[in-house]
Amino acid sequence: MANIPAIKNDNGIPTLYVKDVPFFALSGEIHNSSSSSLQYMESEIWPKLKGLHMNSLIVPLYWETIEPQEGEYHFELLDGLLKQARENKMKLIFLWFGLWKNSESMYVPAWIGFFLMYINPTSNLPYLLGVSFLCGLCNSAASICFGMVSDSIEYGDWKLGRRQEGIAASMLSFGVKISTAICGSAGVLLLSAAGYVAGAEQTEAAKTGINVVVNLLPLVIAALSMLPLFFYKLTPSKVAEIRTDLDAGKHAWDK
Repeated sequence: MANIPAIKNDNGIPTLYVKDVPFFALSGEIHNSSSSSLQYMESEIWPKLKGLHMNSLIVPLYWETIEPQEGEYHFELLDGLLKQARENKMKLIFLWFGLWKNSESMYVPAWIGFFLMYINPTSNLPYLLGVSFLCGLCNSAASICFGMVSDSIEYGDWKLGRRQEGIAASMLSFGVKISTAICGSAGVLLLSAAGYVAGAEQTEAAKTGINVVVNLLPLVIAALSMLPLFFYKLTPSKVAEIRTDLDAGKHAWDK
């Protein structure tokens, strides 16, 4: 197929080419679920983009909408987004939400759940309920980060006299995106190092390596990620004390 966008080496600089012409993306990114509805995009998103002088838009796509049933593919949403983009003289940069998004499994098709039910005996109901409960606890723990950020903002105001909501919130989001990118790249490299060969019968050594990469390594990293919590000083009583001081116009240096 001709004129496929590609990264080319232009005088030693990796450059994106679109239709054989260098393309500098002036992009905006829409909300995670906005592109799930063509009607919403037509009425709420595209009109608001006019006047922003962008030439491209970062748009999420979701596994659950592309393959709602195993082996059954629907590209109406993708075709509709491309049509709307052309009508608005925009290029699209797609984000693919498959298994994970922002460290949570949010866009997995329902049939994956049925597959998990298949490989786990459905007669063992306590086991299934226990695993579901633990998974729910793990996912809900992600929301704790936002509470910790809020407490840290209060602490910064109390300790330094400056509130930095924008920096704190943006760094949290940036950190999630950076870690997602690193984990995705590192996962592929580690699978390759473990001996994984796509489309081939895996050797026993490769299977062991894959098991380590997919299961053991994330477990170790998750355990290590808990260590900083032992040094987190903002207990509920300390946060209550800080907020009382701030309400009274006091700071750390006043004590």
